[in-house]
Amino acid sequence: MVANGVELERFSESPGDRSRTKLAFVGMMDYGPNIEAVTFFVAGSGPASANAIPPQFNIVGRGPTREVKA
Repeated sequence: MVANGVELERFSESPGDRSRTKLAFVGMMDYGPNIEAVTFFVAGSGPASANAIPPQFNIVGRGPTREVKA
């Protein structure tokens, strides 16, 4: 059996600018509800003001559709 998880020592974040919020969506990216979720988030996550720093949004998963890649 292979455990599901992250090796924190191997993939720890390097020190640096932490002023930007980081988000990740993890899932199969050819599955309808996941496609809808990420496109909905991206369409509605614009900065509230011109001075706001938008979050770094990473989409992680296999089989991304053209819609997800866009």
